[in-house]
Amino acid sequence: MTARYVTQATVFWVGLVAVGSMVVVHARHGGRAWLRAAAALNAAFGCILVVLYLGANWASWNIAIVSDAHTECLRRYPETHDASCLRSLHPVFEPDAPDDAMKEAIFRRIDALHAHRLAVFAEDPRRP
Repeated sequence: MTARYVTQATVFWVGLVAVGSMVVVHARHGGRAWLRAAAALNAAFGCILVVLYLGANWASWNIAIVSDAHTECLRRYPETHDASCLRSLHPVFEPDAPDDAMKEAIFRRIDALHAHRLAVFAEDPRRP
């Protein structure tokens, strides 16, 4: 899923740098007042976007990554009904999570995946 967002963001940043570079070059060589103003506005706009971009990336670094231990915990859930090892994946798995309805919906979905042998519950021919 991440790849489709990264691709769009990359095109945006390449375009921003290209247009910004063109404005700066024309402002220096043309010497017109409106080009210098456009270059200054472009620099200000670029700085604001960089701050927002870094803030968004900083926030995304806190997103949980599913490890092999989480996968094994999920595989064991239908037998043990112990989801304590999934706490780092989503706030709903915290003991004091206020949204019991969402937690129950997730647990029902896990049971349904197990019953239909889907996702992590599918038989893997490589597994002994």
